[in-house]
Amino acid sequence: MPTPVTPNRNYPNVDPANFLDEDVLRLVDAVDMIDLDVAALFTAVAGKAATVHGHAQSDITGLVSDLAGKAAAGHTHALDDLSDVNTSGAASGHFLRLSGSAWISVEFAASMIASGTIDMARLASHLAVSALNAAYAAASHTHAQSNITNLVADLATLTAGIAASLAKAGGTMTGPIDMADQELVRPKVKDYSMTLNARGSISGAQDFNYTAGNFVTATITGATQISITNPPATGSAGAMVMQLTNGGAGAITWPTGTKWAGGIAPSLTVSGVDVLIFTTIDAGTTWRAALSMKDSK
Repeated sequence: MPTPVTPNRNYPNVDPANFLDEDVLRLVDAVDMIDLDVAALFTAVAGKAATVHGHAQSDITGLVSDLAGKAAAGHTHALDDLSDVNTSGAASGHFLRLSGSAWISVEFAASMIASGTIDMARLASHLAVSALNAAYAAASHTHAQSNITNLVADLATLTAGIAASLAKAGGTMTGPIDMADQELVRPKVKDYSMTLNARGSISGAQDFNYTAGNFVTATITGATQISITNPPATGSAGAMVMQLTNGGAGAITWPTGTKWAGGIAPSLTVSGVDVLIFTTIDAGTTWRAALSMKDSK
């Protein structure tokens, strides 16, 4: 008869090859063995503390006696509690003075003062008047510019900057002013000019850069494709004047978005000078153009 057992505790187990009456006896033995194990487990657990439990101080060996010898966390000390301080005979106005290895309470005595002043010999050397006078400036004193770090150099730089600046009352500029697309409000302009972008003889793809000057001159020598770059941003109006010589000498492709009167680009002079004006208010998406002068003589 097969006699199988459980893998962990070796309890008698049933086997399909056995008769029922044979396995019943083995199961009875298994129940008895399980009962013994469970009883032993209850006995072992009864001697253990709960997972969450507490202890009185007296349950911890030596804790009560050790704490009894300690001071409270928020305790204070009187001067007399210090081993090297003796306050016997202390009275109001006394101060502590080191005598040998102990501090004692003493009254300030006249012998500590000479001729109504503090005896310098009784002061540490760094407190003597002569030492203080040598180490510190008088309460009211002055400084030379050279005594203030970088002041002379900074003043020289500032003076040079002021000398190079244009006075508020006016003057003559010696260089360009970059307004960086900022407004110049309410100027009264006199004797002004536009920047000329002279391109010479051109053909093929041509970029008329607005920042290079918005009055362009050029002589057309063949088929030409013109574009205008870097116009003012949307919301600001921009204009470019083109003075083209022999504009009819080659086919011209105008900037993308160019709009002409009646939707028809003008015919230019084959041998002569024409003047055209281009304007935009949307950063060059649309250029509204007009032939201002044809065959100007």
